[in-house]
Amino acid sequence: MNENEPPSLDFLQYVESLNGFEIKKMSESGAQLFPFSGHPSDSSTSTCLSTIPIYIQHHRLLRHPWLIAFSNAHLSHLDLLTWLHQRYLVSWCFPNWLMATVAKLPSAEARIPLLLNLYEEHGLGESHGGKPHPQMWRQLFEELGAIAPGEALPLPQSTTDLNQGTLLYLRLYTTACFRLPALVGLGAMAFVEFILPYENQLILQGLERLGISQRGREFFEVHCQCDEAHAGEILNVMEKLANTPTAIGQVWQGIQIAENARQGFYDALSVDRNNSLTCSQASAAATAL
Repeated sequence: MNENEPPSLDFLQYVESLNGFEIKKMSESGAQLFPFSGHPSDSSTSTCLSTIPIYIQHHRLLRHPWLIAFSNAHLSHLDLLTWLHQRYLVSWCFPNWLMATVAKLPSAEARIPLLLNLYEEHGLGESHGGKPHPQMWRQLFEELGAIAPGEALPLPQSTTDLNQGTLLYLRLYTTACFRLPALVGLGAMAFVEFILPYENQLILQGLERLGISQRGREFFEVHCQCDEAHAGEILNVMEKLANTPTAIGQVWQGIQIAENARQGFYDALSVDRNNSLTCSQASAAATAL
């Protein structure tokens, strides 16, 4: 399978084939599926977009048991491979979600900062040294023995290749970015860009403790540096566009969708890990007998 595109399918067809539902049939009224529940609880905060960075910097997800286990290198090799395949798919999808959101923005002034982000995602910016993201991912895949040198990066071909958390992530983000108002998509994009520098620090700690080389860690090191700038650019765009309570509510709705998606992603990895531990313990007990 080509590392950049699934065979003979466009992006929406591909995601729909994995999720078993049709994004195209959902209208913007689908926003009712993801009602804004008032995150954060302080109403004065929820009406002010400038509080987003602090809100995410201290987010509960950064204390998720799976992330803490990763940072302490308490995962098995099988756990790492499971995470690697699920996480790569999310990364591969990101430019498509971003492009869908950009296409709905009302002006070139609003679109240009996000288009520059896309430019870098494809390895065309100086900050990435001209290296596309799939090449950085390949380095980690090869070092962990997930693929042979020169082998194409794998994309899942069916639902059975993914856990429920990743399927939820694909469904929520694709719906938010393709079918809901632009500010909902921007909120979802802002959440991931703001949380990734902190999340990636935990991932890097774990990779270093596991003895992964700097080459294998490159994707996460780069994104500790660039995602903070990307997040700031998205925030600037949102602050210019979200000038009514309804618009601000849409941004926070996007943030909540992103929270739900990422929570589900790590919860499912935790289930996979617990199942792996149970199997290992059962195998050890059988061997002892």
